[in-house]
Amino acid sequence: MSNWNNRVETKLDAIVKDLGEIKITQAEQHLTLSEHTKRSTMLESIVIPIQRKVTLVEGALKFIGILALLVGIAEGIAAWIKH
Repeated sequence: MSNWNNRVETKLDAIVKDLGEIKITQAEQHLTLSEHTKRSTMLESIVIPIQRKVTLVEGALKFIGILALLVGIAEGIAAWIKH
């Protein structure tokens, strides 16, 4: 029976050691997650103004495209009327 108790104690010691390592890993991952969250927040604050500028440029390009289309139509109508 003593041999069996020793084996159980050895296995329990191994489990306790593994739990300690898991707790250390969890603490390290928590720190890493906190750093990642800070970096993500910082990058989001940089990206928002860039998105606004992209939207502005896209709007300007659409306006130029529509204006060019209207000028082309007007020129086509003017050329058709001359003939």
